Amino acid sequence: MKIGIYVGSSGSAVGGADLSAAVLAGAMAPLHQVSIMHHDPAITKQQLSEFAGVDLAQAHLQFVERKREPFGHSKSPWGRYREARDWSSELSAPYDLFINFTHLMPAFCQAPRGILVVLFPWFDRHAVWPFNNNGSKAGFLRNRLLQTYYDWEWQKRFSTYQYKVAISDYTKKWTKQWWEIDSEVIYPPIDTHAAPCKKKNDLILSVGRFTTDGHGKKQLEMVRSFNEISARMPGWNYCCVGGLSSKDEDRVYLETVRRASSTCAVRVDTNLNRGVLDELYGEAKIFWHAAGHGEDEKSHPELQEHFGMTTVEAMAAGCVPVVVDRGGQPEIVEHGISGFVWTTLDELKKYTLRLVYDEPLRTRMAEAARQRSRLFSKENFVQNFLRLITVLFPHG
Repeated sequence: MKIGIYVGSSGSAVGGADLSAAVLAGAMAPLHQVSIMHHDPAITKQQLSEFAGVDLAQAHLQFVERKREPFGHSKSPWGRYREARDWSSELSAPYDLFINFTHLMPAFCQAPRGILVVLFPWFDRHAVWPFNNNGSKAGFLRNRLLQTYYDWEWQKRFSTYQYKVAISDYTKKWTKQWWEIDSEVIYPPIDTHAAPCKKKNDLILSVGRFTTDGHGKKQLEMVRSFNEISARMPGWNYCCVGGLSSKDEDRVYLETVRRASSTCAVRVDTNLNRGVLDELYGEAKIFWHAAGHGEDEKSHPELQEHFGMTTVEAMAAGCVPVVVDRGGQPEIVEHGISGFVWTTLDELKKYTLRLVYDEPLRTRMAEAARQRSRLFSKENFVQNFLRLITVLFPHG
């Protein structure tokens, strides 16, 4: 069987969608012809293989140009429909199964079978043209006809995918609200096989991109919070690490975070290799995550953490998560059992100090976190996808 896996979200660096695509390709390539399609010419198969921790020797990696969806070039509905059907049809047409990882409006699936994986619905279709024609100067009747057509086309587009998948309940909720699409949840794949180790260092860790775009990770707020409680937890250190792009605004933000690190107990570092990051997971006792704090979820749900892969990685290594009660984080962490979720920075500090002063509690929660992380394993991810594929191709 020929299987095409398209990572529509790929950009300047490998991320969660690339990881999911690679894990899936690695599992299926020994038995099928598998191609991963992406938009970053700099990504190599070796880089993707190392990033995901899978063997991609039997898979094919293909760079494709990103194309903007055409809207309204044809004056007739049927002409417009043909344009929409033809847009990026070369992505899916050569395959028996097309798997599309995206956060934007998907192309029609031209393969006999398709699975759509929504990372997050990046826009509210009810509020944008052409699905909302309220700003058009055309007459009322024409606007109504246009809206009726585009609503119809929207449903036809999604109907070409037999399964719609969301990466979390949080994404599922907003896919229904913004896109009117029902989906089932398959959590992203996490390597949960970190070897248990005795924590030697009194270390708090946070991992996330230093960025001013998208859902920022709130490193500045976390550094300031640590400064405020560091005197009450002598010997403890905070390591704030993450990826950094070449954008000037991101580098300015990084320097702002570094300047806020008023104590030598705070380490701020960027673009660490996987081995160093794994060592930090193994050393840290507590994991912090604050993405989405202070944001208005109703107006900008995209600024929350859509799932929380780093949280699961930390839990697998025995870090107790103390994470914001937003986005996908409360799906991962069972409050009071496998970690704590908080709504205010005061709660972040309170729960952290509780773990610092109560070592038996921290130890119990660390083991519970490790057990909880297994729900989000690579093996479960692959098995859930194979279940869908078995239904789509019952005879192999």
